[in-house]
Amino acid sequence: MKLHVFQRVSAFLLAGMLGSLAQAQVPDIPANVSGTYTLTYAFAGSGSPFTNGTVKTFVLNGTTDTMCVDGVSLGTGYFRAGAGSEMLWNGGDGTFYALSLLTAGGFSEINVYSPSDAGNNWKGQFPGPGSFSSSVTCGGSGGGSTPTLATNQKAAIALAATLYPDLFTGAGTVKSAQGYTYQSFSSGVSVGFKDGLLYVAGGPFGSAIQSKGTVAAVMASLQNLKSSISVTPTADMTNLFTLAAELYPSLFGGTGTSFATSADGYLYRYFANSGIYAAIKNGSVYVKGCAYGNAYTSVGALNAVLSQLNTAVNGNPGGGTTIPSGNYNLAVTGTVTVSGFASSYTLNIANIPAPDVSDHDEIEEAFNDSLTDVAGLTVTSFSYDVVSSTANLVEFNITVSATIVQSGFSIPYSYKLNYKYTK
Repeated sequence: MKLHVFQRVSAFLLAGMLGSLAQAQVPDIPANVSGTYTLTYAFAGSGSPFTNGTVKTFVLNGTTDTMCVDGVSLGTGYFRAGAGSEMLWNGGDGTFYALSLLTAGGFSEINVYSPSDAGNNWKGQFPGPGSFSSSVTCGGSGGGSTPTLATNQKAAIALAATLYPDLFTGAGTVKSAQGYTYQSFSSGVSVGFKDGLLYVAGGPFGSAIQSKGTVAAVMASLQNLKSSISVTPTADMTNLFTLAAELYPSLFGGTGTSFATSADGYLYRYFANSGIYAAIKNGSVYVKGCAYGNAYTSVGALNAVLSQLNTAVNGNPGGGTTIPSGNYNLAVTGTVTVSGFASSYTLNIANIPAPDVSDHDEIEEAFNDSLTDVAGLTVTSFSYDVVSSTANLVEFNITVSATIVQSGFSIPYSYKLNYKYTK
């Protein structure tokens, strides 16, 4: 009796071991299945990671028994327990791909399971064999070829760069990871593409990957925005840049970009040689970049600046434009009070231009630029008084009342700050 019990227990343990071995067994992709397949997704079920019509490229290598999906190598997989003809690969993002072989050779489809309990969570499939080539080269991060962006993807980034130059300049190389083809920029923002959708992350978008919808939808939205704020340069605007390049070749020399309108309404040109943006908005001229800092600084009214440039070009350099030098050091000190609790505030920035203290908008802009950690602030009252305005010292005090709405509650803020620009 005891022997029978022992035999049954032994058989049970042996079966469990064999089951584990079967699941861990490396798949053997038949030689007649090796190649590259372009497949279209179908039969999407509830919770499917893909929509019907999604196109993916699968590379099945019978020599190495590996799978690649859209240029990303998934390595070797295993036979799924209970289905010896189905080979399973972990996509690394909660998606599992199962290659279903035919007994007569070839394969019928690549099934999709999600999440990890692949035996019971069928979500759809990529029916085979689709279009085929004999190549077994895994592109992207998994092998030989370098990932590239499609024409419509390049167009979306180019259009975004004209509207948001702060975010989409300084492009890095195109890379591929986890099925995304993406490009990063000097601002810290990355733009990725996967399954026909456009994604962003980094910079003001935060660390989480955000979907912005299909590439076509994003393009349409950007085109509508561009049309709504597009500014056509006048003869005076064109002449302004011609004269500026003649007087300040180190700043505005070279070809520069053509005129573009940013999402916040600036008609601008960018000069890569100096890193300077020169812009026009609401009849005023602005500069930023390099020694002028990361925010637009007003140079003055367009007609006044153009007159000064004309005077300088016509032989009177002393009457030239007063483009502000960016060699002031700013020290901000004071208090910030939030819901009745006051705390000290200090900020120091080197090598920036000083605002024109006679221009209320420039003073407000200086205040906004100094609040790097505050978003969504609504100013209810703003006042300032000038302490000094000389060639070497610009100083003023600011008093501001404001609110921020968080979780449906309006939180009061108040500022009493001193701004001191010194050379």
